[in-house]
Amino acid sequence: MEYLQDYEDLNSQKSKNLIAILKREISDLCRRADSQNFKGVNILKLKKGSVMAESIAEYSYPNNNSQMIFLNQELGPALERIFNDSNSLGNLSVALGNVSIQNTEIIMQAVEISNISDLQSFVRCSVDFANFTKVIVNGKWVCVGPCQTNVNFCSEHGKCFNEINGPNCQCDRSNFEEFYGSQCELYRRRAGFYGVLFGSLAAFVLLLIVVIVIFVVLYRGRSRTSSKRKLSSIFGDVFFDFTARGDNYNLHKNVSLSEETVSGIYRPYQENAPVRPEPQDVRMSNE
Repeated sequence: MEYLQDYEDLNSQKSKNLIAILKREISDLCRRADSQNFKGVNILKLKKGSVMAESIAEYSYPNNNSQMIFLNQELGPALERIFNDSNSLGNLSVALGNVSIQNTEIIMQAVEISNISDLQSFVRCSVDFANFTKVIVNGKWVCVGPCQTNVNFCSEHGKCFNEINGPNCQCDRSNFEEFYGSQCELYRRRAGFYGVLFGSLAAFVLLLIVVIVIFVVLYRGRSRTSSKRKLSSIFGDVFFDFTARGDNYNLHKNVSLSEETVSGIYRPYQENAPVRPEPQDVRMSNE
């Protein structure tokens, strides 16, 4: 590519046209090396020979330790592979009028930040909350409040929320119990607990009364049955005959039906009854 005198002035129109093409095509190549952290390309100088473009590609150090290691150790080799590949430079050659592109050289800047800890002075907590601090979590700098730095701030009985004036606890509570206090350090029972307690006691007392009543009824029933069995064992087959026979009630034992039905004269028996003599025939004579 022929070098023009206008290229000495980067503000000339021909320089601007060439720089626009170079920036677009070189940016596409540099972005392929690390698209996530690539920022842009600047053309610093156009020199003779035929035309030599001195440019600089910028990458941002991310808030990520593994990506920082890639930028420091692997970005240079990745760019060299891309720019030394003739196929990668094909679009640039076509954009410049099918010129030949040769002798690409990649020079990496000296490493200024070697690991994630070196970024501490560049990290700012933009949250306008009190007592936020910078800490490294999973290889990244993060701004955390007292709820994260002091996991037991709410005494493990509530949820902690970072607010403008500082941390605030939302204490655990239910129908039966609750925690309270600025850090959920206090505890008390609630009405639901006592309702269940006294309800359970009342149900237990009622059940106990029912069991006692059933026991008493069964006990009395068994006592009566036992008394009847004792009377039966004492008297055996003896029974009381309450059939009126004259003026007395007599105790019988195994009176048979034949004895009850013997024909004859029924004479009631009475104790201490006066004995009347049987009438006798008296004969009178006129002698």
